[in-house]
Amino acid sequence: MSPSQLKEMVNASGTRRSAVLAKGAKPMGAASAVGAIGFGDCRWPFGDPRDDNFHFCCEKTPEGAIYCLEHSALARTVMHRR
Repeated sequence: MSPSQLKEMVNASGTRRSAVLAKGAKPMGAASAVGAIGFGDCRWPFGDPRDDNFHFCCEKTPEGAIYCLEHSALARTVMHRR
């Protein structure tokens, strides 16, 4: 499956790319994962970019944001030292 085919499938169904992978699509790695991100898709990364199963969240984002609401909240979480 080409990156453009995956992008069309994800955009048409509203399904997250990670859910598509769970249904048996072949993971594509970092270069192809970047190509599969559409305008308004969450860019939160999952996994190691060197691995074939690397992917992005791809949930829809609020207008002008790069992360979905869940990942925007995580990005703003302050970690405290123990």
